[in-house]
Amino acid sequence: MKLYNSKIKTFPLTLIGISVMFTIPIIMSSCKKPTDTYEKFDASNLRVVNGFPERKDVKFYLDTLNFTLDGTLDYNVVSQYYVTIAGSREAKFYSTNTADTFARKNIQLAPNKDYTLFLSGSVASPKLWLTEDDLTPPPPDKAKIRFANLASIAGNVDITIQLQDTSLPQPKPEVVVLSNIAPQSVSSYTLMTVPVTKGNWKVQRHTIRVYKAGTTNLLVSVGGVDLRGTSIETIILEGVEGGSPALSLSSAQEWLDW
Repeated sequence: MKLYNSKIKTFPLTLIGISVMFTIPIIMSSCKKPTDTYEKFDASNLRVVNGFPERKDVKFYLDTLNFTLDGTLDYNVVSQYYVTIAGSREAKFYSTNTADTFARKNIQLAPNKDYTLFLSGSVASPKLWLTEDDLTPPPPDKAKIRFANLASIAGNVDITIQLQDTSLPQPKPEVVVLSNIAPQSVSSYTLMTVPVTKGNWKVQRHTIRVYKAGTTNLLVSVGGVDLRGTSIETIILEGVEGGSPALSLSSAQEWLDW
């Protein structure tokens, strides 16, 4: 069962909930209660990652619908999954202090699918790309991992993961899970073996490190990442190498029980 994501095939929408109002003649007959009218539509799940360093807070729209409502999507933040109408949609990002649209992309959302839309690049050359998220459960002793390289860096990178277990006499070795990932790209999913406990209840802390590809030149690392069996992790590298904002790692995670 998916804990932080829901798949919805159809989503009922009452006529009174539609923002565009139509003038409809109504004829009342006796005291008979009118029948509720519903519109059913195919739905998709979409979340958004703001990896755009030049505008830290943005508003996100699909067509004319504001998905950030009165708030903003901060830099280095992953949104929840939004339930939205499937089909051809226009994704747009607005600055919070001006009315301009600084990035937009036409996207196609298939019914009953899960997607992540990544925002990165620069004001001169914003980048948007859509990935279909594979949220099918991995085996009980595996975590499913992919890497989103949204950073402005020179060259490709390797990603390693190391179990943090202070009860062991010797530390577990670093394991290279993804290699040679290019800037401004998202890798495919890969499986990684993780410790398993009964019921999958125990926290399993890991350290994630990013190196220049083929070298021991460490770019950034983060500790305390909880990877357990059947979890699905998107590891995200953001920032500017040697500049501001500094390189940083974040993640988007789904827990699946078993």
